[in-house]
Amino acid sequence: MFNMKIKKKLILTFIVLKVVPLIIIAFIATYSTYQLGETFKQNGQALLTKTESIIKETANIAVEDSIIALDHKSQVALEQMTVKIAQEVAQFLYERDNDLLTLASLPLNQTVLEQFQQLNTRNITTHESYHFDTTTKKWVSDAPVETSVSPPTTILDENKREFSKKTIPPYKKQRIPLYKEITFYDLQGQEQYKVSTIDKTLKNIAHSEQTYCKAETYFNDAQALKQGEIYVSDVIGEYRPSPVIGTFSPEAAQKAGIPFEPEKFAYAGIENPVGKPFEGIIRFVTPVYHATEKIGYITLALDHRHLSEFTDYIMPDEHFMRNISDASTGNYAFMWDYLGRCISHARDYFIVGFNPQTGKRVPPWITQETMLEWQHSGITSLDDFLAHYPTFNNQHTHNELSIEQRQRGEVALDCRYLNKAPQCHGWFQSINEGGYGSFVIFWAGVWKLTTAAAIPYFTGQYGKTKRGFGLVSFGANWDEFHDATYQTKHSIDTMLAQQNQTMHEFIETREEQALAQVHRTAIEVGLIAVILLGMVIIVAVLIANNFTRKIYALIGGTQAFTNNHLGYRIYIEEDDEFGQLAFAFNNMSEQIQDLVLELETKIEERTIALTAANAEITTLNKQLQSENTRMGAELAVTQKLQAMLTPKLLELAQIPDLDVAGFMEPCQEVGGDYYDVLLHKEGLKIGVGDVTGHGLESGVVMLMLQTAIRTLVEHQELDPIKFLNTINRTIYHNVKRMGSEQMSTLLLADYKQGVLTISGQHEEVIIVRADGTLETIDTLDLGFPIGLEENIESFVEKHPVTLFKDDIVVFYTDGVTEAENVAGELYGTARLAMLIKNIRQLNATEICQQIVADVKQHIATHRVFDDITLLVMKHK
Repeated sequence: MFNMKIKKKLILTFIVLKVVPLIIIAFIATYSTYQLGETFKQNGQALLTKTESIIKETANIAVEDSIIALDHKSQVALEQMTVKIAQEVAQFLYERDNDLLTLASLPLNQTVLEQFQQLNTRNITTHESYHFDTTTKKWVSDAPVETSVSPPTTILDENKREFSKKTIPPYKKQRIPLYKEITFYDLQGQEQYKVSTIDKTLKNIAHSEQTYCKAETYFNDAQALKQGEIYVSDVIGEYRPSPVIGTFSPEAAQKAGIPFEPEKFAYAGIENPVGKPFEGIIRFVTPVYHATEKIGYITLALDHRHLSEFTDYIMPDEHFMRNISDASTGNYAFMWDYLGRCISHARDYFIVGFNPQTGKRVPPWITQETMLEWQHSGITSLDDFLAHYPTFNNQHTHNELSIEQRQRGEVALDCRYLNKAPQCHGWFQSINEGGYGSFVIFWAGVWKLTTAAAIPYFTGQYGKTKRGFGLVSFGANWDEFHDATYQTKHSIDTMLAQQNQTMHEFIETREEQALAQVHRTAIEVGLIAVILLGMVIIVAVLIANNFTRKIYALIGGTQAFTNNHLGYRIYIEEDDEFGQLAFAFNNMSEQIQDLVLELETKIEERTIALTAANAEITTLNKQLQSENTRMGAELAVTQKLQAMLTPKLLELAQIPDLDVAGFMEPCQEVGGDYYDVLLHKEGLKIGVGDVTGHGLESGVVMLMLQTAIRTLVEHQELDPIKFLNTINRTIYHNVKRMGSEQMSTLLLADYKQGVLTISGQHEEVIIVRADGTLETIDTLDLGFPIGLEENIESFVEKHPVTLFKDDIVVFYTDGVTEAENVAGELYGTARLAMLIKNIRQLNATEICQQIVADVKQHIATHRVFDDITLLVMKHK
């Protein structure tokens, strides 16, 4: 067969490709008629099963992804709520510090104390009376149920999607004094003036048995305080026991072996609204001076109800807040002190308190294992035993709490020894360095999301750890966050079952129709195959003859072209595909012939051009290497000059009357910020400026400023207006010579004998007085940008400021206040001023360091866009 001519091959090929397949197709079609029905049925059922499986799997994945997204969103939202409350608690406590220092600065007498208590009040949440309903087994409000009907609301079509409207119930508030007690006592501890809702008798508090619950030791603790320093106590209050945990019902009382007398035991919100609430205080103490002589101490006893107000009524669910605390749902907030003792809870029996008879703290609830260890230790007091017991020891939910303590109703919570609750360890791990955190734990039969945020209050003893005052924590039922997703899954399953039934009926109908159609098709294919058999043979012979003749002509042309006869052309018989192929072959021959000549010419031209370009590139590379080396050296020299010309620590330490600290950090190798402090015979010259732009050119202008200012100081030019105008003319002409458009803000300040005289246009100057009063000086009208105009004498003004002891003055460039974080938020003057006010008791170096740290914390991983310069002065 391989020796056959193409004509015979074409005929045979047509027969094989056309006739034989038709015969096979006819046979297969007939046979498949009886097989296709069953196959179609099986495939239909398999398709239905596969489709059902894919839809179910897709629905499950969608539900799982929704749960993950909802869980993450809920976790972030609850963390944010926890941090917000913790910060509000810290701010509230710092305000009490300010109250104490303000009162200590006043002339004290009984009337002043009474007026101060009356002026300092705050709302607390109160609720209506309750009674126990024996039918529902719950405590029920005595208040009538309001059935007001809201008028219909017309909602625009654009707003109808997920429209929500809620009202906040008008919960009752009661305004009460912030302080249960305000006292002034002398150096021997004898109270001289006193306003109190605890005990109005004047006592000698040098003896702890004369203090609240016989538990306070502030007389000894405050002895070492200096003027302006504050002692802040732990939470002090009588412990409220309860042998019933949960709803205080007759059944629960009977089970605990006590009469149903809920009013005699601890208040627990909706679980026991008639119980005894925890009545605690936090004592703030500071010394009082007359001139320079300490004459006694002033104290404020903060009412604990104002502290618990931050957590008792907040709910991390759809209710958000209530007018009565509720721990029954598992969704509520609570508070722990810096050591881990519970100081605010929906159930007051969990709050750590004191025995007022002994003045000792009631021991916390411990596990059965710890109880046995104590009983075998030979140590009489449980408090003494726990003082040496490991904290957070093997905490696990499998541990059981002491039954004996529960029967006595002594169930105060201390995270350090609550070894049934591993979340205690988790809370303190998450806030050990300050900040906040969260995790999910299986607790009381449900998965719970729990959060923790450190309370950033660091006065007195609370400044010893980064935890500050303690922490706020939330507990929330994890599954409640995605109930809606499970409801959606149920709807999808129902819809899938209905669609599955419909698909079964549809496939059965289509099976019968398909089998009938296949049978008819098989018969038709057989008939057509017979007819086509004869036609194909005839056509094959004719086509083969025509094809072979034209193919031979093409073969001849190809052989000629192969032998390099580029001028050979094929004769074209007809305008069919072979004719078009021959025409294309002839055109290709002509184009190739022309391209060969053109290619040879272009290769020669390109070779010459590439040789010249290569030589030029080599020369440019050498020039670029040289320029980069020169620029790097210039930047390094300028950067080193800037660092050398900034004031040194030794210079700043020699300045009388002032504690001065500075900081400068360029955003590139060379910065455009300027600051200097120059001590001369007539006083002190301070300069702060900001040259536009960054890099080498800005750095050179900054060096010009420093040199010109130093020169005029050495020349003893004392007039600020002449001084600034001379600097301006110098920079103006130098910048023009450079062909640059640089300009600079510049503020100059002269200090002499307690007076600071400011001139020049720059950022606002921040002044924080010793008592915390904030002042700012707008320098816009005190000068004009340097280097913009030749003469600015008419624009320059002077602004004198008198400084007193511990007053703070802060100069800065816009690299501080315009520092951005990743969200595009600016640091801002307000945040800077408030930070300075809050840390004004520190020295200048510490203030400078804390400001820089706070700015960098704000910037975090974001890009630094400008130079950062800061100068802090504190009057001694």
